[in-house]
Formats: sequence, C-alpha cells, structure tokens
Amino acid sequence: MEEGGSTPHFEVWRGDIWPALASHPETRKHVADPGFVAAVKAIQQDPAKELPKHMGDPRVMQAMMLLMGQGLKVSEEDLQEAERQGHMDRRSPVLLEHKEAAMVIPTATEAKEQGNKLFQKGDYPMAIACYERCAALVEDGQGDLTLKQTALSNMAQAYLKLNRFREAEQFCSEALKTEPTGGLKTKLLYRRGLARDGQGLYKLEVAIQDLSDALKNAELTKASGEELNAVKGSLERLCAVRAEREQRRREESEAEQLRKSGSAVPSPPRGTPAEPKIAEVHGGKPSPKKAAAVSKRSAKSASSAKSAERPPPKFAPVSEVDYSFRVRQRLDELLKDQGCPTPSGGRITLKTGLTGETKISASWLAKGGSTGALYYDFVLHMGWKGTSRKGRPKDADSGVMEGMIRLYNVGQDTSYNPGGHPSVSYMYSLGFPASPSRAHAEEPWEAEIKESANDLFDIFAEKIAIVVKEMHGWAAAAARSASSR
Repeated sequence: MEEGGSTPHFEVWRGDIWPALASHPETRKHVADPGFVAAVKAIQQDPAKELPKHMGDPRVMQAMMLLMGQGLKVSEEDLQEAERQGHMDRRSPVLLEHKEAAMVIPTATEAKEQGNKLFQKGDYPMAIACYERCAALVEDGQGDLTLKQTALSNMAQAYLKLNRFREAEQFCSEALKTEPTGGLKTKLLYRRGLARDGQGLYKLEVAIQDLSDALKNAELTKASGEELNAVKGSLERLCAVRAEREQRRREESEAEQLRKSGSAVPSPPRGTPAEPKIAEVHGGKPSPKKAAAVSKRSAKSASSAKSAERPPPKFAPVSEVDYSFRVRQRLDELLKDQGCPTPSGGRITLKTGLTGETKISASWLAKGGSTGALYYDFVLHMGWKGTSRKGRPKDADSGVMEGMIRLYNVGQDTSYNPGGHPSVSYMYSLGFPASPSRAHAEEPWEAEIKESANDLFDIFAEKIAIVVKEMHGWAAAAARSASSR
C-alpha cells in the first residue's frame, strides 16, 4: 500500500467532500457539528491513520458509505450509544438549520437582540446561533469589541442553560482573553466559575478562583445587591464543598493510619495503665473505683502511683465498621447470571464470582461524637462468556468468546458518568483473548461480541448503585448504634 493509503475507503475522503455531505438529507444534519467536522478534517489529512480512530462514530461511517455511493441508516439510538461509549464527541445543540436561519440577520446589533429574545423564550440553540452571527459580524467590522464580548458571554449563559459546561467555559475564556471591564467582566468570571463547577470536582479549585475574582470585581464596580448575593452564594457553596472534601481526606488518612496500626482506636502513650482503654472505647472516664484499683496494682513507688492517678489522655474515640467482605458477597449475589443480549440473538453472560484480582475496601468511620462517614474504593474483576450468531452458517454453532471486565475508580467521590472526566467517573476496561496470527479479518461474530460486551459496564453500575444505597443504610444503623451507647 502506498503512503497515506490507496484503498477506496481512503480515497473517498480526498477533495472537497462537503457539498456532497451537505446536500444529502442523512448527513446534512451533521455538517455543522464541530466534533464531526474535526473528525472529517483529521481523516482527510491522513486517512490511513485517522480513519481507524473514528470507525466507532456512526456519522463517519454513514458519510463514508455515502461518498462510496452506498447508504447507511443511523438511528438516534446509535448516536446516543456512540456518545455514551465515547466513540464520538457529544453533539452540538446548534444545527445547520439554526446557523442558516441566523445568517440572514444583517447587523451585529440585530443578531444580539434577536438572540436575547430567543433566549427569553427558551430557544437556546437558536439564540446561540444568533450570538455566533453577532460575533462573526463584529469580526467583519460591524460593532465594537464590547459587543462581541457580550455576545460570547450570552452564548456561555445559553450553554449553561443546556448543561453544556465545557462550551460555556470555552466562550467565557475566549471573551476574558480580550480583557473586558466593569460588570461584563464580573458576569464572565461568574459564568466561567459555574461552568467549571459543572464539570466536576476536578475543576473545583479553578471554579472557586473564578468566583473569588468575580466577587472582587463585583465589589469594585459596585454591582447590584442581587448580583453580589448570587456570586457570594455560589462561592460559599463551593468553599463548603472544598472544606468537606478536606475533612474527608483527613478522616481517610486517620482511618488508614489506624488500619495500618492494627487498632480501631489510638494507642495510649507509653507507660499509661491498660485499664483506661475503657475510656477510649466507651467515650468516658473510668470510674473512681476502677482508677483506684489500677493505682494499687501499679503502685511500686510514689511517683508511679501519682502517674497512675492522673486522668487518661484526652482524645476522641474512634468507631469503625468494615463492610468489605459483606460488600463482596452482595456484589457476587447481584451479578450472578447477569448479562446482556447480542443483536444476532447471542448473549454476554458474567461468570460466577469476582476474581482474585478484585479489591474492595468499604467501611464506616466515626470519630468522637460525629455521625461518621462512609468510605469505599472498589476495583472489580470478573470473567464473561459471549456467544453470537452473526455471520455464522445456519448449520454451524454460535461463535463463542471469553474475556474479562475490570471496573475501577469506584469510590465515594466518583459516580457512574459515561464519558465523564476520569477523575470523577467510574472507569472500565475489557479484556479479550489474544488473536492468533491469521490472514483473514476479524469474524463478524467476534466483532459483535466485543461491541456488545461494553454493555456490561451498565450492568455493573446498576448493581453498584444498589450496594452503595445499602451501604448507606448500614452506615446509618451503625451511627444510631454508636450514639445509643
């Protein structure tokens, strides 16, 4: 094969393909999407390298079939599944029809005003298209820089309404690079802070910084009381989240130290009599009689007697209940015989029992009179077996494949959020048998099993949610029990 590839699959991407894609009703709706445009442009630059990276994007496959003179139906379910699996970027809410409608607006000011009206009506995608038109017209010489900054700020607000936090952050940052002033700067900092907050805990610190800067600028420019209260309220909320996380980290560190020491409570200082451990466990001082008995047994000299009569050291009692074994048993029960179908009528079934590579840590920990907190961290491994009829002769048995699934980053600070940032989302990987060296391509049934195995992630997430809810119930019972002692 020549450099860059010479197969029909590669050749169809060469030249100006956009008119063909824009004129076909099936692909027309994709040509304004930034993710699709970026993928196609990358493929055009180097088809041999980039096309395999985007084979999981149904839009790319549909475009390729169209360019080859064939057809391929892609459903909304196909697109949503590709987004969930991370095979394609999340689609933009602004479609080609929105952009075309906004293109007829003649001036930047009219585009902004029209966008504001649509925003008030809740038509955020069309409002964004109008604000984009406004910014583009300013670039062409209509209006001043402040008008463009306002349009970008309004675009960010519309994206916030759509829970599109990355785009909101992007347009706030673009406007802030041009050094806005006054109340507009406050709005941009505030909106970027909210956008960063919406992306998860991994952006907590920069979100707090934005809101702090927004508050300073609001006070400097004598913003209205309503605006000040909005900024202060958001900043206080995020600062409370940070304080809670820091407290949780300290408690986790203390709990880990306690586990390593082999004790559920702090060890008393050297030389302290053993009996005062009663105070550590029960949260009170030993009775006078008990203290006297201790003193008599340990009194070998006047100094040792005085030492024994001193009250025990003061520190908070620690209670811990370990649920690790119980959680493993429960997950084994819930995952038994679970599986998912393959399109051709086969099935992916989980094997019985989590493997030895599984690591589960789950416990409730309370210090002093606190209600305590639940801490957990799972790394789950389990085997699976898949069958598929795809591409198999009628008189042949189903194709069979076995593999592994590994779930990790499952803890109290993460959640099931497909496509989310790795620092705050459950993650998974699939293991497949090593393919023997062979000349022919992967069999259709093999490809189907590999694709369908991704659905196991959803099953695991569902069962984990059940166990997490149960753990919170166990922890609540432990807290009530501890408080009644």
